[in-house]
Amino acid sequence: MTKKRSILSQVIILFLAASVISYSQVDYEFMSGAGKENLDTLAFQRGVEISKEAAGLLEREIDPEKYIVGPNDIFKIDIITGSKTPDFTAKVSPEGMILLDNIGIINVKDKTLSEVKKLIKDKVRKVYNTDEIYVALSELKEFKVTVSGSIRKPASVAATGVDRVSEIIEKAGGTKHDASLRNIILKRIGIKEPIYVDIIKFFLIGDEESNPTVRGGDLIIIPPLNESTYIEITGEVRSESAYEYVEGDSLSTLVKFAQGFLPSAMLDSVVLTRMSGKSNSLDIYYFDLSSWKDNIFNKNELKGDIRLHPGDRVIVKRSKDWQDATYVKIFGEVNYPGKYPIVNKGETIREIIIRAGGFTDEASIESVEFIRQQEKERKDMEMERLKNIPANEMSLAELRYYRARSNERKGLMAVDFNKIMNDPQSEDNITVMHRDSIIVPKKINYVNIQGRVINPGNIKYVEGANYLDYIALAGGYGFRADENETFIRKSKGEIFLASDMNYVIEPGDVILVPPEEEISFMEVFTRSVTILAQLATIAGVIVALISINKQ
Repeated sequence: MTKKRSILSQVIILFLAASVISYSQVDYEFMSGAGKENLDTLAFQRGVEISKEAAGLLEREIDPEKYIVGPNDIFKIDIITGSKTPDFTAKVSPEGMILLDNIGIINVKDKTLSEVKKLIKDKVRKVYNTDEIYVALSELKEFKVTVSGSIRKPASVAATGVDRVSEIIEKAGGTKHDASLRNIILKRIGIKEPIYVDIIKFFLIGDEESNPTVRGGDLIIIPPLNESTYIEITGEVRSESAYEYVEGDSLSTLVKFAQGFLPSAMLDSVVLTRMSGKSNSLDIYYFDLSSWKDNIFNKNELKGDIRLHPGDRVIVKRSKDWQDATYVKIFGEVNYPGKYPIVNKGETIREIIIRAGGFTDEASIESVEFIRQQEKERKDMEMERLKNIPANEMSLAELRYYRARSNERKGLMAVDFNKIMNDPQSEDNITVMHRDSIIVPKKINYVNIQGRVINPGNIKYVEGANYLDYIALAGGYGFRADENETFIRKSKGEIFLASDMNYVIEPGDVILVPPEEEISFMEVFTRSVTILAQLATIAGVIVALISINKQ
């Protein structure tokens, strides 16, 4: 006879299924960022904070051959003579002059630090007959640089002679989502031709010339991104991606952007596809880059390097003999738990357990779980569809399917570990796969009883006892216990209606006795009124029939 289960009992089943803890390996990825039309305020604020924190900090000592002296730079000058050691502090004037008391004026406009030091020493030597003259740059000048174009807020910002273009952009609040980071234009007073800035090249391969330091009066213009000129690299490289094309990009540039090849790369036949100039067809080229393997980041010229064209795509194929590192994790009651590489393609569960030192004396072999991560991650498209449908709108078949799959432990494989350890040829001794997990719990010598019983808690396991025996040991059913809806949850997650008796109680199982459904006064009243109305209707029909018969 089929028992009708209450709504409460169905809810309990779903709750119990959801409460099962899974130790399987799960990979998580976290992504963040602002949308095209939105300003990521946290990123904006953090960018401003970073700029403030970095203000005045040097990457390294200043290169005297490259640093251009300008207004507000301050010099410290020490002169050692036989009788006294005078010292001076001199500030570069807005006109680019240095005035030294009793010595004279020095024009330092557009001069490098190295040139200025020589000019100062030569000037001092004419007054003081000594070669012991020491000149040091003690404070850096500050000036304004203007940023415009595809930026959050065009502005003029304070800068020093050691700030790079990328730092000035951060100070101005960062770029918009559609900004070009490889074709930034730097306009400089006194130089007719623009300087092109490539921030990507600076950050990915450390090309300092692609991200120069700024000077007073510089104008930085950030153009919009031109996606139609993308060049792309995919396959066996460390970082697959597409990049905006810049005149002069080469095959080696793209490989460096991708941080080089993976060990699995097949370098003797790297593929480059290029749109044909005469039609919409693709031209395909093959390159042997075997000599690049250990030399990609050297400054020497690489054999076979070529200039790229806008739209070029590079594909680095995988070597057919390459095998990825694969592993299995084993937790719990084995002598050496941990992560074990799969040495041979046909390696089995038993071999992994033996490599882990076998089970400990505390291992509950009957309760060992084997979880296949590949199955755990496999999507059930029907379940994905049903998740978006309210339960009251599902058909009976859909509701049954949804409830059955909701109770399922995804990835849990039904294997008998006693058979596996006793018989290596057992069908249960299956081949392991990458990211499989084996969970070995401790022995549990009790059954847990919860819900409407007199003394809920753990009851010592009694071999052969049924659920009624355990309820009796717990003091019997409690007040308003729903005896017909008592459930058994097995240690591996399966759930059974206790009265069906189609299971065997084992250590670690849980017996749950739910309360009866409570019926409110209004529900009783409503049902009573409905029944009385139905009886009145029936009585009326009977009276009418009697009257008709009398006629």
